[in-house]
Amino acid sequence: MRRLRTLALVTALLGTLLCGYEGFVYVRERSAGDACVDGGGSFDYDHLSCDYSANHPFVRYSLRHPHSLAFFVAGLSAIFTSAGVLVILKRRLR
Repeated sequence: MRRLRTLALVTALLGTLLCGYEGFVYVRERSAGDACVDGGGSFDYDHLSCDYSANHPFVRYSLRHPHSLAFFVAGLSAIFTSAGVLVILKRRLR
């Protein structure tokens, strides 16, 4: 039981780190693009830089990072599965 509880907690931690990392990358890129456009520039999504001399097309996040959603969903699945295992273990100990 103790080993399963430790495994569930480690899995929840890894899921949280995975979701946090994917969220951080998304917010960082979104903020950089918004700041560039607010300053009068055009954001170059290929180089992740602001360009004041040329216009660049918008490239959706899902096209730039095709596996990001899968990693985020995997992280959420790990968190919720671990939570379910911990609830079941707690009920068995009663």
